[in-house]
Amino acid sequence: MLEGIWRDFAYAWRRHRRHPALALAIGATLALAIGLNASVFVIYEAVALRPWAVPGADHLVNIYTSPPDRPRGSAAIGASLAHVRLLDADATLLDGVAATRELSLQFADGDEAPASPAQMVTGNFFRVLTVDMARGRGFLPEEDVPSSPQAVVVLSHRTWQRRFGGNEGIVGTCVRLDSVPFTVVGVAPPGFGGTSDREASAWVPFASLQLLRPLDKSVGPLLVAPAWCCSSVFGRLRPGVTAGRAAAQLESVSATFARQHGLEAQGIALTDTALLSHPGFWDKASLVFGLLQAAMLIVLLVACGNVGNLLLARAVERQHEIGTRLSLGATRARLVRQLLVESVVPAAAGGALGLAVAQVAPAWLFSQMMDTAPNIQLTPGVASIAFTMVATVGSVFAFGLAPALHATRPDLTSALRNRAWGPRLRLRGVLLAAQVAGCVVMLVCAALMLRGIQAVSGTDPGFRVEGIDLMQFDVPASAYGEAQVGALVQTLRAWQRAGSVNAALTRTPPLANARYSTSVRRQDEPVEADRSTDVHQVDPGYFAVLGMPLVAGRLFPTSGSDEAVLVNETFARRWLGGSGAVGTAIVLGGKNVRGVVGVVRDAHLRRLDAVDPVVFEPLSPTTVPRLLLPSTPGLAGSVVAAVQHLDSRIRVRTTPMQEVVYRHLDEARLASRLAATLGLVALVLAILGVSGVCGYLVRQRTREIGIRVALGATPSHVLSVVLGTVARATSWGLGVGALVAVVIANAAITAVPGVRVDDATAYLGAATALVLGGLAAAYVPARRALGLDPSRALREE
Repeated sequence: MLEGIWRDFAYAWRRHRRHPALALAIGATLALAIGLNASVFVIYEAVALRPWAVPGADHLVNIYTSPPDRPRGSAAIGASLAHVRLLDADATLLDGVAATRELSLQFADGDEAPASPAQMVTGNFFRVLTVDMARGRGFLPEEDVPSSPQAVVVLSHRTWQRRFGGNEGIVGTCVRLDSVPFTVVGVAPPGFGGTSDREASAWVPFASLQLLRPLDKSVGPLLVAPAWCCSSVFGRLRPGVTAGRAAAQLESVSATFARQHGLEAQGIALTDTALLSHPGFWDKASLVFGLLQAAMLIVLLVACGNVGNLLLARAVERQHEIGTRLSLGATRARLVRQLLVESVVPAAAGGALGLAVAQVAPAWLFSQMMDTAPNIQLTPGVASIAFTMVATVGSVFAFGLAPALHATRPDLTSALRNRAWGPRLRLRGVLLAAQVAGCVVMLVCAALMLRGIQAVSGTDPGFRVEGIDLMQFDVPASAYGEAQVGALVQTLRAWQRAGSVNAALTRTPPLANARYSTSVRRQDEPVEADRSTDVHQVDPGYFAVLGMPLVAGRLFPTSGSDEAVLVNETFARRWLGGSGAVGTAIVLGGKNVRGVVGVVRDAHLRRLDAVDPVVFEPLSPTTVPRLLLPSTPGLAGSVVAAVQHLDSRIRVRTTPMQEVVYRHLDEARLASRLAATLGLVALVLAILGVSGVCGYLVRQRTREIGIRVALGATPSHVLSVVLGTVARATSWGLGVGALVAVVIANAAITAVPGVRVDDATAYLGAATALVLGGLAAAYVPARRALGLDPSRALREE
């Protein structure tokens, strides 16, 4: 048996060497389709299946606290550092509990590069992870004591190589972080990027935050206050300890902590460390992954249909060979095996090339989506390799089995006379219809997404965009507290008054990535009625600069009354009864009572496809503001001069609001471009399929066409013979594909802004592209049919 299979492979190899065009076509088609599928699975494996890249990662667990009256995972959060220290000391079923928190650090003074992502960590961070340093050591317990902070830092291997040139003597040297000198005590090993979603460039102890932010009044409570939430928490299970046992002990320790400090007892939830295991992550990502993988599978099915039709066309040329072998006693099973082996050879090459595509495509995709590298390993692992092998084997059966079964069931008389056999081979129509259906799905979804982006891009945001600049101020965090921020605000307001400039300060610019939200309810409502709302801290001039007029009430005063807020029309209509909003008392953050003094016209401040409820409150003196000002030549320069006069260390960045709005749609544009690319791939494959079927029909029915022409058939009759089957298969494919596209679009409508399932233009555009592509594909075979010489065709008998 094995010897026979080996001979089959040897014969298949010789045959593909003699006829390389078909093998190359099959291999290239499958390499593209399998590569796309494998790329998506590599991303899925990285975020859903792969734990942190540390030794013994299967014993690491993320630890979350949650209110006991809510389902586990529905409101999971971290814990205070005081809580973490008690868990680390008293949880005997774990080999340590550690905490982390993200921050951004600026390397060196005067560096114009953006701040780098970093992590604050407890002193036992590297010990709990069991990460050995490439250079130096991790942190010592005494380096993370709030009463005696130490200026020590561990650099990532990438930072050491790129920023410090791989300096062998880096350990013990001094580097400046946010203008504060820190001593490098270690360099992390290659491939370790920390435990957050973004790859960290450095790690500092929590206690050192007092050195980095000496004027920040929130640092002290963060380090010691029992109720100051929340840091991310993880621990390492002891050998043989289950997550359930550890969670029970952690809940007991947490209950003791809550009693000691008069806090509400919290439940404990443990998960593994894969990114999508975090509570709430999977619900958001499952739709995206499901849709993306479905799109890739459709492309793979279209590719398999195309390859199947190529093999059917080749079967016509081999009918004499197959008939001869059958007449000499070869069994049908033996020939089917031979034909499947012939399909395996180019499919295996396509799978190998597809895996090579999956090595580079995911990293490229993330580089287009993110400014900083994600903290995941985007390389094929065991699961991705297994998926690729399954996809390759599945493809062989998807495109190779049916043609093999048909090719080994000929009319021997016709085959030995080298004539095409009947019946009319419905299989070719089924394969073509499947290709067309898949192509329609991809084209319709791409068209809907492109139309959605077009619609959203053309949406009036409700505020002035043209002629407005956004200025952002990067201050040395180690030297800025409430007083310094207040001085910056006063400097900007003084500049504004001196030039009588129509400018305004804000904490959160329109359509920026930053978002500040809190709970809200009417004062006469119970606590259970709390909802979430966006909060924008602004100067009163904000509304005039952006052209957002009041529709009721008044503005809050320039001095900034703590008791007065404004709301937008959506907030007033949804939660305050509309016209009676002015004068209503609301509660923000569960405790702050505010009075609504005005209602502002709606604007798209967070997203362009909908207007969310918004509260506007006076600018806080503790937050570094942004400045909105006219794009007048020289005006931005005068702001820079005023700010530099105050503090030469402040860096100023200016961005036109048009660019801010454009960037807001970057992810949606990338998704649309990806969908359009997949649609184009599917269209090309479908066109090749139509061309192959038409060519096959002409070859199979050459004698019939010759007889018809000899009997006086007109060109239109000849075309109907050639295109009739193709037209029927295409019609079925269009209908089925449109129905499937509606289902997928309904699922995707919440994921992509602006998508409308009833957009007839998208369906018509997809159908038109497919029909025109099909006509172009059928042109050469149809022209060959019309040019057949009847006498030559009849001699084929």
